[in-house]
Amino acid sequence: MKKDIKNEYKKILASLLAVSTIISFTGCAKKNKETKPFYQTYEIESGDTLYGISKDNYGSYDFVDELVVYNNIDNPDFIKAGDTIKLPNMNNDIVTYKIKFGDTFYDICKNYYGRYDHETIDRLAKYNGISKPGEVQAGTIILIPSYEILEQIEIDYTRKLG
Repeated sequence: MKKDIKNEYKKILASLLAVSTIISFTGCAKKNKETKPFYQTYEIESGDTLYGISKDNYGSYDFVDELVVYNNIDNPDFIKAGDTIKLPNMNNDIVTYKIKFGDTFYDICKNYYGRYDHETIDRLAKYNGISKPGEVQAGTIILIPSYEILEQIEIDYTRKLG
């Protein structure tokens, strides 16, 4: 019974977050009435697994890889009570992509967004916590959000020349 109340509370909280007009990402806030938050936070409880968290929050066990990537989790079998993870907004706005040998962020942006300018590449890299997109290795799994989400990510437009 207590677990049902907690799940209902989580659903209500998720709904409230979804209608929020404040979008938060890596400490930056931006007002936008038509977008959903990038993520909500979840405190891991005793007995939780990523499979269970995936099922409870997304209705499927299929989002474990996304949770691992999004939270930079080394071992998905070892999460501990009291830790906080981010639950990304997965309403068909984000897909998982495994980088193949020869892939570049230029190609990925061109294929997924139809654009391959520096801003788009930099935003996708920042979204995935990658500081050097030109050095990403084959086999790396990244998340590719919708362009609406991507364009909200603030990047440093000043580039050092030289």
